[in-house]
Amino acid sequence: MTEAELRTLRNLTKSISDLLNGDVPEPLSLSEPVHEDLALLRKATNDLIKDFDESRSFISSLARGDLGVDPPVRNLMCSPYKQLHANLRHLVWQTRQVAKGDLGQRVDFLGGFSQAFNSMILSLREKRSLEEALKKSHEALEAKVQERTGELAAINEHLKQEIIERQKAEEGLEKALAHLTRINDELRQFAYVSSHDLKEPLRNIAVSVQKLQELLHIEAGSDEEMWMKWAVDSASRMASLVDDILAFSRLDSHKPYRLIDSEKAYEKALSNLRSAIEESGATVTHDRLPAVKADLNQLAQAFQHLIGNAIKYRRDEPPRVHVSVVAEHKECQFCVHDNGIGIKQEYRDRIFSIFKRLHHNSEYPGTGIGLAIAKKVIEGHGGRIWVESEYGKGSRFYFTIPT
Repeated sequence: MTEAELRTLRNLTKSISDLLNGDVPEPLSLSEPVHEDLALLRKATNDLIKDFDESRSFISSLARGDLGVDPPVRNLMCSPYKQLHANLRHLVWQTRQVAKGDLGQRVDFLGGFSQAFNSMILSLREKRSLEEALKKSHEALEAKVQERTGELAAINEHLKQEIIERQKAEEGLEKALAHLTRINDELRQFAYVSSHDLKEPLRNIAVSVQKLQELLHIEAGSDEEMWMKWAVDSASRMASLVDDILAFSRLDSHKPYRLIDSEKAYEKALSNLRSAIEESGATVTHDRLPAVKADLNQLAQAFQHLIGNAIKYRRDEPPRVHVSVVAEHKECQFCVHDNGIGIKQEYRDRIFSIFKRLHHNSEYPGTGIGLAIAKKVIEGHGGRIWVESEYGKGSRFYFTIPT
């Protein structure tokens, strides 16, 4: 391998590293003569840098609510957002039409949001009809008062009923608007995390680097071999992060729940954690767990992330984890108690946010989404989750589930 190829390979590896860290590097120089395969990979990397820069700029504009920016042409990274961009533009136009009094608008392209929007339009139509009817009723009332004073009591009773109906209609409209706001928040979150199309280029990068390592006969133990392995590992970690993000976005907090044995959810979580338990020498015990109203798979996810974190964030001694429960009025309060490293006071609220990690990946590997998933599961069941901990002396994670 020539000096130019080694230099190009180092620059290529650094560019990939910058991309994986969310930075946009300068394009690689195409002037140096290198092996044909390395030249192709260099060009592909420059294309990826260009697409990444364009897509990041476009997605940032979309996240700020700037719908006047046109999406980049022939940029696959922006594909998931182009239809969203077009839909949001059309939605803005429709909303302006509604503000002008055009209540004939409908939305059929945004899933559950469409139902909320159309329900709002229907409520506005009903409100307009009710206001018109109320106005006519008032006019008729004035005429009747002038003509027939004796009928005043009956007319007042009729008016009272119409006011009650109007109040009910306004309450329904307020609920529809609240639901619309909630759907909008979920839509923005979806636009933020719906990055599953990143997995394919990440996989291609990993495969290309491995193939390049074979073609160039990189010596084992060399710096080049170390950088290539780091690039492949980083791509794999990013793919795992995308998987966790998609799992977080797919959690359904609106489905009907049924009475299940939480013992089975606990056992499923332990089965998924078998390798981590054996590797760490952890001891995991529990009280007899009760029946609760929940989704078994989602509750197992919550147990798995809480127990898994207790095993991961351990001290030098083997981890000990105990799951206890206290039955209270209409709900059960669970507790996952460990002897791990504990959590500082100032971080107790932040740890449940998505991507919030308190330690470097080299110390404790992971994606920083586990506790956010647990929080979304518990709150989706109508429960609460919190932590009590003293740094260096373990933690107690509490959560409640309705019975």
